[in-house]
Amino acid sequence: MNGKNEGSPMKMNKRPKNWKKEIQERYPFLRHKESTILNERGIECDYGWRSLLEELFQKLEIIAKKNNLPNFYLVQVKEKFSALRIYCENGNSEIQNLLNGYEDKSVQICELCGKPGKRKNFNGLIKTVCPTCEKGVIRKP
Repeated sequence: MNGKNEGSPMKMNKRPKNWKKEIQERYPFLRHKESTILNERGIECDYGWRSLLEELFQKLEIIAKKNNLPNFYLVQVKEKFSALRIYCENGNSEIQNLLNGYEDKSVQICELCGKPGKRKNFNGLIKTVCPTCEKGVIRKP
């Protein structure tokens, strides 16, 4: 399976083409003056987590302002072993707890469409998918 989800039942035309770039432009902590993995690769997850990311980034923005963390930024946003992984610099324990909570939430949301999902192993490729999207992912042996 490639990063474009060509096998997903969700039609590609329903997805805004530049949704990842739009999110990165909206939140300053997603754009850092130094070279980061996030600056180089962008957000590395599928469209199904878009709402989850939007919700998380809104909360991060509030926490950073409330705690006067002008140097807070995200280094990487990605999927790893079917969970959302976000690495940051210059945060605090409140931010880290929030990131951990959203990692836990992500394994219950289909990465492809955003519906409730479960972790599945597809020949070593671990994805969180709903029953509908599971049919479009590499088949289990």
